[in-house]
Amino acid sequence: MNNVLVTSKANLFRLLQCEICLESVQDARLCPQCSRFFCDKCIHGWITTRSSSCPSCRAVLRYDTLVKGCSINEMQESITLLVSSLEKHYPEAATANNYCERHEKLQVNLFCYSCEMNVCAKCWFSEDHADHKERVVPLDEAYEHYRQNMRMALAWVDGRMQLIDQGLSKVTKNQLQLSRERENIEKLRKKSVALVAGEASPATLINIVNIDRRITELRSTQYQPETETIRIEHRRNFMLESTVLIFRRTDFHKTIQGKDSYESNAKGPHGFVWKCTITTVDPEGEGDDGDAEDDDILSCLTLIEGKPSEYSVTFENEPERVQRFELNKPVRIGQFDPARHVDNDTQQVTVRIRQTYADRIQQLQAHIARLEQECADQKSYNKPLLSDCEKSMEPSAS
Repeated sequence: MNNVLVTSKANLFRLLQCEICLESVQDARLCPQCSRFFCDKCIHGWITTRSSSCPSCRAVLRYDTLVKGCSINEMQESITLLVSSLEKHYPEAATANNYCERHEKLQVNLFCYSCEMNVCAKCWFSEDHADHKERVVPLDEAYEHYRQNMRMALAWVDGRMQLIDQGLSKVTKNQLQLSRERENIEKLRKKSVALVAGEASPATLINIVNIDRRITELRSTQYQPETETIRIEHRRNFMLESTVLIFRRTDFHKTIQGKDSYESNAKGPHGFVWKCTITTVDPEGEGDDGDAEDDDILSCLTLIEGKPSEYSVTFENEPERVQRFELNKPVRIGQFDPARHVDNDTQQVTVRIRQTYADRIQQLQAHIARLEQECADQKSYNKPLLSDCEKSMEPSAS
């Protein structure tokens, strides 16, 4: 019964959600072509700043042609009251999502990355997850993982929206400038056609000279539209999972005092070796934004061993950045705040690193080849020793 109520509630609210913001529709407005409804604020912003077509059916749409959905607003209020009443009579339904669908008496406290679903402890031991038990983690860990992914996705969405807005502003500018130029050209064309077809006279000649001069001026001052209205980013197929490095340093103030910088111990898995540096000297000179000051403490990352390439780096809770790393060349990744990163004089920095799938495959292949070579070298080194041991163990001839 609880699962039925939860599912019905979710389906009802999904039917009454805005097609733009995907939230419960507010002050509904309907498209007269496809009858899809939107929030009044959402569709007004869509038409005035983004597009003159319907977000759902792509038909030409004007704000004054939208139909006000009074019945939808009333229906939403009635459904909200109905759901609230049911939840009062069945209070356990409000928390039904916290219980396993297969084992209704057990709460879900685990998450399976492979199946992308919440599971309980009994599910974990079932055959459904037998071949990927290592992919089942506590809910808190999975939540933090996906929340971090969502932060990076939102950073991309915000950047993309900004690029789109810039492109739309350029399109609007192009449209205005070209419309004005076309009006002027049309006027000159009508006058030119009339003068060419008219009778020859001194006045006509002067008018032709004047029109010719204006056309020449127009040709030299014609508007050049901005063709690159929006920058298309090169698609970097970065892996979803990131390598998390945690660098710790005790006696922070004692170490940093009187020195320009100090370096952490190098660490990293699968052929990676990274080193984090806390420094007051920017290895790249002045920062890109030009706001670096002499008293700033910077965090830099150095690729000691691995594949030189572009990596997606997240320093603490700062936005994700794609940066180029070469071997043994420190790269500035963020500004270090001792008040936030130092606790009981122990400094800790968390860095998340992602690479493309192609780079990861090449990285692992090189790492495996290096390990195989080390094993071969070790066998070559041990072979004479084993031979001597075998000879010494042979029985001596009497």
